[in-house]
Amino acid sequence: PWKRGYTLTQVGEYHGTFPYGWTVERAEYFLYSDPFFPSIGYAWARLGAKNKIADEDDLRGAVFCNPRGYADFGKIQELVDQNLLRRQSPDTMQQCFRMLQLKRIDFVVANSSDAMNGLSEAGLVPEEFQKSEFSVSNVPLHLIVSKELVKADEIIEAFNKGLKILRENGGYEVLKEEFDWLE
Repeated sequence: PWKRGYTLTQVGEYHGTFPYGWTVERAEYFLYSDPFFPSIGYAWARLGAKNKIADEDDLRGAVFCNPRGYADFGKIQELVDQNLLRRQSPDTMQQCFRMLQLKRIDFVVANSSDAMNGLSEAGLVPEEFQKSEFSVSNVPLHLIVSKELVKADEIIEAFNKGLKILRENGGYEVLKEEFDWLE
């Protein structure tokens, strides 16, 4: 599970885990690789004109869902910091989408891939939901390695070197296609 992988990486039992966006809290415990994948987040709402999210004003005063362990970024974090949004944090993305379906929240924050997986695992029909007309965040994702590991710097260096080689030889694009990375 996601939380266990994070915790075991933090204490040095695993060499690293991914994908994670940079946060002040995480940077206290982890080293970050070069970014290797952008995560473009949207606000996902129930289908219907009254639920449409066309601009930032449509977010203000709303209740949103982002699962426990997921950080808030971009416009969402700005509005949370201004106390203009209220967050609910169940354990999973599936639970967020169930809460949305039950009208307990106004929107879910997710990239397209996480949204489609969450909807599918919740047994919901994607066509009954809509994403915002603009992205609410654009976060580069990284491999993270615990600062507790003696060779943490070497692991990050090796990962970055391999990533550079993959980008130069076209392997990175092959991986994106093979794993159907949406963004």
